[in-house]
Amino acid sequence: MKISQAADSIDQTTLSAAAGPTFNRRTLDTVVTVGDGGLVALGGLTQETTSNAEDKVPLLGDIPVIGNLFKYQGKERKKTNLMIFIRPTIIRDEIGNRAVAGERYGYVMEDAARNVGSKLPLGVNDQLKTPAAGSIHGALNALDALNKSEDNKAKQ
Repeated sequence: MKISQAADSIDQTTLSAAAGPTFNRRTLDTVVTVGDGGLVALGGLTQETTSNAEDKVPLLGDIPVIGNLFKYQGKERKKTNLMIFIRPTIIRDEIGNRAVAGERYGYVMEDAARNVGSKLPLGVNDQLKTPAAGSIHGALNALDALNKSEDNKAKQ
């Protein structure tokens, strides 16, 4: 299995530059051999950022010589290491494809209900129930029903 991963970030020190911000890109390209259901752990995408901060009491911090008594200068270092875990599943036929798709769909819908379920309009949660395993048609039908109910409410 060939794996290519990239993580981009904006260099905070160049945000106000006339030429525009600078982007930092960390990339990982590798080839691994792993069996069905095996676990691959990839690492090495590290990033270290340093920021300087200065806080001061207004006016008093600007006074020469004694102004330093009313200032605080701090330096913050932050190091992150991105770890990637992959567990591949080999799908050999249509039945296996439907089973995996249904399982993944159920996971995504449970996660969505947990994270944004309380923010959805009243009654929408009932229409977003997980369809039978692998039934993409069931998901599309639920989406069509939701769109029709919203259209009917808009017409009234």
